[in-house]
Amino acid sequence: MKRKPGSLIVGLDIGTSKVCAVVAAQRENGVEVIGLGTHPSDGLSKGVVVDVEKTVAAITKAIEEAEKMAQVNIRSAYISVANANVKGFTSQGMLPLRGRNVGIEEIERVVEAAESVAIPQDSEVLHVLPQEYILDNLNGIKDPSGMRGMRLEVNCYIVTIQSASVGNLVQCCHQSGLEIEDVILSPLASAEAVLNPEERELGVALIDLGGGTTDLVVFKNDAVKYTAVLSFGGLQVNNDLARCLHLTTAKAEWLKKRYGHCIPGEVMAGEEIEVESPDDGETVIVDHREVCEIIEARVAEILQFVNNEMLRKELDRHVSSVVLTGGTSHLRGIEDLAGSIFNRHVRVGQPRHVGGLVDVVASPMYAAGVGLVLLAAREQGMSRLAKAEAPLTGKVSRSVKNWLTKLIK
Repeated sequence: MKRKPGSLIVGLDIGTSKVCAVVAAQRENGVEVIGLGTHPSDGLSKGVVVDVEKTVAAITKAIEEAEKMAQVNIRSAYISVANANVKGFTSQGMLPLRGRNVGIEEIERVVEAAESVAIPQDSEVLHVLPQEYILDNLNGIKDPSGMRGMRLEVNCYIVTIQSASVGNLVQCCHQSGLEIEDVILSPLASAEAVLNPEERELGVALIDLGGGTTDLVVFKNDAVKYTAVLSFGGLQVNNDLARCLHLTTAKAEWLKKRYGHCIPGEVMAGEEIEVESPDDGETVIVDHREVCEIIEARVAEILQFVNNEMLRKELDRHVSSVVLTGGTSHLRGIEDLAGSIFNRHVRVGQPRHVGGLVDVVASPMYAAGVGLVLLAAREQGMSRLAKAEAPLTGKVSRSVKNWLTKLIK
């Protein structure tokens, strides 16, 4: 017997290496995961659709698997997006108060003023994320409602994305029979699933190590300070192994997952691994430590690039700790390797804050999917004021839903 879809929430993480559909139900005591569907994805490159037919097929398969597990019919979903066409910048807004109290209208108007900036014609605003409010030069205010003053200001972090890159993703979902509830930047979704309030307050860099992209979001004082999507990820590790050891990429991925380690010194010298040759089916022998040295070199390069990006943007002063998530963060020894690069406490973040099939989604590779349903559930339970002040998704619903309406006309 199929469940009624009234309180159903579906998060669809469409990545370069996989499509993941998380089905959840909103209960009185929180969000309960009731289904999961995954399918390999080869219709995207670095987060951008390059083959519509393959992408539609992968989405359809993941949705069908999730429907079967959850025993529901899925008609709509919240989707994630992450590619190099995502840009972010800080903007200020100001509103004269003339002694009035700050209410919902005033907060919405000052945020709209911050959003009123010129962006490229081929781009759209994805998120408007309030960082802090300032009332008569008194800064650091998180919630100005009920206060009185002469002038209200806000600092917002605005995320934009190239229209075509997300438009093609939306069209693929429509061809799969899905309506889109919202589009959310993937690392923001992952952050909702794996970070705790103390980390966001003290300052944390979340690094989502996906297959085709590496996504970064930095928080301080529970506000987004910076986001970036870098065009490389775990698939580069597979390619290195395949090229250096003369394997197929599929066998290289198996080798990485089964025997991979980011600290070669932790592997016994001279230890050998038997791998089936892609040419004639015969077994070939590879050196385990050499495998790990190849992995270490590429993962260190990726993490060093992220560290350089934070230093270039002077973000290191905001960051007290680093949290890794995404499929590539599964690699053994990655916390130690990252710790030596960032010189900070590093942990691997797994999805939390949900009930139901907790063990099924207890993997970093499902962080974005779980985060999508958590953000959706939180938005559905928010008041109008809370939505205006939300530090994670901000005005995503109002700005993006109007845009989605235009896309499907």
